[in-house]
Amino acid sequence: MDNMLKQLKQVLRQQQVWIEFQEINHEGWSNAWSRWQTQKMILATPPIRTAKSGSTEVRILTWRRDCLNSIWALKSFYHFSQVDYPLFIHDGGLKKSQFHQLQYHFPDAVLIPLDRGDNYTIKEMEKRQLNRCLLYRQKNISTRKLFDFYIMSQADFLVSIDSDIVFFQKPAELLASPINFTKNKYNKDIKYFYSMELDEMEAAFGIRPIPLINSGLSLVKRDSINFSKN
Repeated sequence: MDNMLKQLKQVLRQQQVWIEFQEINHEGWSNAWSRWQTQKMILATPPIRTAKSGSTEVRILTWRRDCLNSIWALKSFYHFSQVDYPLFIHDGGLKKSQFHQLQYHFPDAVLIPLDRGDNYTIKEMEKRQLNRCLLYRQKNISTRKLFDFYIMSQADFLVSIDSDIVFFQKPAELLASPINFTKNKYNKDIKYFYSMELDEMEAAFGIRPIPLINSGLSLVKRDSINFSKN
């Protein structure tokens, strides 16, 4: 009997419907219902047109559970910023139907599926002999925000936005200009979440990072990211 239950659990864990059912149980049905009502309003908003090219790009990494949130995040950014920066959406585990949804809401955006991101970035990392970076990317899908965003881009500046970001006013500090740009800008975290202490990182890598950097929101000059630098 125990073996049968274990086998049943293994089968269920491979079923998308069961996975999503368990996610709703964990979230709570009343919370899920409230979220669905809000997301219905998000989907009722009109599509956003963006430029095909430009010196500043917007890039986002999203997946199945955050797809609708990413639409909200991006639309709030474009609404309040009043810019048409080219948009690149990186797949972090989307369903096929969500690609169509994203393309409808952002008809000019470039959607980058998992395999395309892998093929391009891995080939480029191997070419540059970035072996340790490649190993790290294989272990952590969120590092696509670091590696894929900058390796696949040709823009001067990149605005990186996470799916859980929502704008309520013009984000003036994220609107890059080659004339007034002085340094990269990052979101400041509410507390210290690094997996190592600053002294440990400095001893191990010879670099002392700025504390409290949150990778959810940033404006970065692309050529300031040097993966080959020791």
